Amino acid sequence: MQIHGEVFDYEYNPNEILNYTYDNLTSEELDFIYKNYGPVEAKLNMNNVEVGIIHLALSISSIILQLLVFSSFYNDKELFKKTCFQIIFNHGILCFIQQVCHILTSITTIFLIEHLVITSTIIGSILTTAYIGSTSFILLLTLNRLDIVYDIKIFYYKKNIFYLYGIILCYIYTISVFILYTVLPEYKVRFSFLTYEWVYDSSPETYMAFQFEKHSVLTFLGISFVLQFFIFLRILFYRYSNSRKNKFVPDDFKIIIHGFLCFATTLFLELIWDGVFFQVYWLGSLAVIPHILFIFSSTTNSIFILCFVRDIRKNTLAYKYLKKKVKNSTTVKPIRSIKNLNPNRK
Repeated sequence: MQIHGEVFDYEYNPNEILNYTYDNLTSEELDFIYKNYGPVEAKLNMNNVEVGIIHLALSISSIILQLLVFSSFYNDKELFKKTCFQIIFNHGILCFIQQVCHILTSITTIFLIEHLVITSTIIGSILTTAYIGSTSFILLLTLNRLDIVYDIKIFYYKKNIFYLYGIILCYIYTISVFILYTVLPEYKVRFSFLTYEWVYDSSPETYMAFQFEKHSVLTFLGISFVLQFFIFLRILFYRYSNSRKNKFVPDDFKIIIHGFLCFATTLFLELIWDGVFFQVYWLGSLAVIPHILFIFSSTTNSIFILCFVRDIRKNTLAYKYLKKKVKNSTTVKPIRSIKNLNPNRK
């Protein structure tokens, strides 16, 4: 999430600064700008209805996919016996909360509802804390995958309890952050009707909130990256090892892919917000991209689960319906063919 403000004057004429490009500014100037004023808010070429419809379509698609994942857990309660699926389910809850907030935000964008300030602030706080909390579940899932590939003996007989405590701690952390964002005025977020995304106000107080979100998310992702690196080394070892003693199976590898892609998507979003690749807010209509990626980041959990985790995919309502339909069609065809074999039958 970005910290936004008005056009700044720094040491330049305001009319002159608008002609500057990202490449013309030194790193010191950019640091000063982002710390005190936030980036210049770009003028989008799309109107609120066009942007809102795009956001709404993505949000509805996201929530449908997440409900499909939840239907799998409803149809097969045995999934809850596996620790990794427990973490995935709870991660999905926070993603679902984000998707609901994105739908409400899309409606706000389409109808330009600017007067519901308190309601908007609550939605923004819920969305931000659910996003921050979801990164803690990404770390917990990565830790679980590390445990699987290395067969760590710590808490060997109490691993289920260990990860249960981990899930509880993730929720405690998320609720604590929500209280922080609700109670303290400097942690308030607002919806920008210029770039159509959630932003922090440009002030020294809100800059602290911006830094808190940034560093907390990057800390979880940084630790996850280190763990992913060790997981990758272990996979290479399995790849070139002839040992038959390892307990690592292909399904575990697919869950690792799911966890890695969730991590990579969130990291990419943070790097875009931080302007590592390019300053998207200086590129006119492309300023709408970060919020689209924000919506997509809440969808990656369900997309990658349905793509890579067969145990969940095969128990979804859609999969069962299609399987039943295919089964019925294959049982009818042989009957017709038998009738055709009898020439005297009319």
